[in-house]
Amino acid sequence: MAHEVGHTLAALVRNVKISLPFLIPNGQLGTFGSITQFKSIPKTREDLFDVAIAGPVAGSLVASALFAYGLSLSINGDPNDLLPIPGTLFNGSLLLGSIAKLFFGDADLSKGVLVHPLFVAGW
Repeated sequence: MAHEVGHTLAALVRNVKISLPFLIPNGQLGTFGSITQFKSIPKTREDLFDVAIAGPVAGSLVASALFAYGLSLSINGDPNDLLPIPGTLFNGSLLLGSIAKLFFGDADLSKGVLVHPLFVAGW
């Protein structure tokens, strides 16, 4: 959702007319994403670039904020509020593995880690 709001806000700032997002449904995942049409031609390449990049930037900012807040709630959180996830998932990403090692210290990640649901949402 933040992704689409980013495109919309950038289009408003740049005076580019775009359609409402058309969601592409999926039975298992909920949605495959969406399609937003340009209703007017951007005046410059910078306008086109700004509208195009605003979605991923907005989505990344929201995901990063959820990730960081969820991580902070995971450190000394109530075990009843935390979700168990396998520690091997942290090995799939160098960035995620480094952050996990920084915050969880020398904990044995092979046994699994308890994390807050917001951490998973931001992941």
